[in-house]
Amino acid sequence: MDTRQANMGVTIITVLLAVVLQLVLAPALTLFGVVPNFMLVAAVFTAMRNGPVRATVVGFILGLTLDLCSLGPFGAMTLVFTLLSYAVSTLNKGGLAGNVVIDIIIMFAALIMGELLVSVIYAITGANPDFFLSLAQLVLPAIVYDTMIGCIVLIIFNQAQGGRSKSFGSRAGSGRSLSRKLNK
Repeated sequence: MDTRQANMGVTIITVLLAVVLQLVLAPALTLFGVVPNFMLVAAVFTAMRNGPVRATVVGFILGLTLDLCSLGPFGAMTLVFTLLSYAVSTLNKGGLAGNVVIDIIIMFAALIMGELLVSVIYAITGANPDFFLSLAQLVLPAIVYDTMIGCIVLIIFNQAQGGRSKSFGSRAGSGRSLSRKLNK
């Protein structure tokens, strides 16, 4: 099995695990009205480990799945997850990831953006009429909750890879890979 197949296997397992955790476990883990968003964490994690095409497809699939299972405005999660996955994977293609601290910072920033964007869309569509109250009571605790889950995922993955935070396989679509191929 080559690294691309192994990476695809990790991606599929991540998506399936996130869906199961979100639909089965997340409602039981509700604290003060805040439900952890395993799918958002999985979308960001996948985006940190893959190129823009796979990350965007995974973000779209996870967002659409969450939209189909939620009562919020349809398409909000799909839009946010797709855009966020593309942005994170594009930033990471530039080589920002490399150690656990940088990965946690990227995860934290992406989760903040994701939760805030969803909250803004909900406020604009009228699904959440009191934006600032929602921000204080739901969005900020959700960011903390999601970040804790994201850090645990990153640390477990880092340990499983033998202490290396780098993604496996090469990034076939990155400019560095292309420039190396052209220089040979």
